[in-house]
Amino acid sequence: MHVPRGATFIIPAGALQIIVDDEGGRSMEVKHVEAAVQTWPDWLEIAFARFADVRDARRRLLEARGSGTAEGAALADEFQAALQTISAAVFALDAFYGVISGMVPLSDAVKEARRRSRAGRAVWVADAIGRAARMPNEVRKLMTKSVHTAYVLRNGAVHPRHSAEPYAVHLGLNQAVPHFYARYALETSHGAVGWATEAIMWVVDRPQPRNRAVNDFAGNASDLLHGVVDKHLTARPGATVGPRPPRTEGGPPTGP
Repeated sequence: MHVPRGATFIIPAGALQIIVDDEGGRSMEVKHVEAAVQTWPDWLEIAFARFADVRDARRRLLEARGSGTAEGAALADEFQAALQTISAAVFALDAFYGVISGMVPLSDAVKEARRRSRAGRAVWVADAIGRAARMPNEVRKLMTKSVHTAYVLRNGAVHPRHSAEPYAVHLGLNQAVPHFYARYALETSHGAVGWATEAIMWVVDRPQPRNRAVNDFAGNASDLLHGVVDKHLTARPGATVGPRPPRTEGGPPTGP
């Protein structure tokens, strides 16, 4: 029987039975088991893997600059990998929110107000992370802004509008490309992975001490998080996180 990382193994009520045979001997039998699976570590793992593809594509793009076909192929590779990186990073945030949302209950009045105002998913996610973590107000404001920006990027990737827009400057090529190719690139991928990592890290490494449910959850969740991210970076809540992208040749730094 396989139990995935982060899964909660459950023997539900009535599934464990004690059997008494004709001679009075007793044995136990488990009729069935259940598991609750957390997918946010997997989505974060996918985000880091796809970010490596973004970085590789940017390297090839710089090497192929001005060469026509090779340049176009590398640009397309960076764009596609960036779409996947950003989407996976926000999926990780969304899945993490799905786990902690029940640990940071909201009043019915707040829920109803958000529904009436049609508050987007980012509002719910950023607020839950802020409530579940012990973070200074200025950090919470930055985290909220970052989460909203990440969701805007993700929504644009998975629910794009098919409309003509002016060309934009691609920071790697320093030339005009279709706006989507400038928007979904190394720089925004770096941001999305960093924002998702830091938001989750605040909760699991600096949980809100007054919230017992979050504190009970945080220990194992921290191990899950660092089992993913420590292979790629060394970070702590409040530090600059996210894989540092390479400096763009002939241009400004592409990361913090």
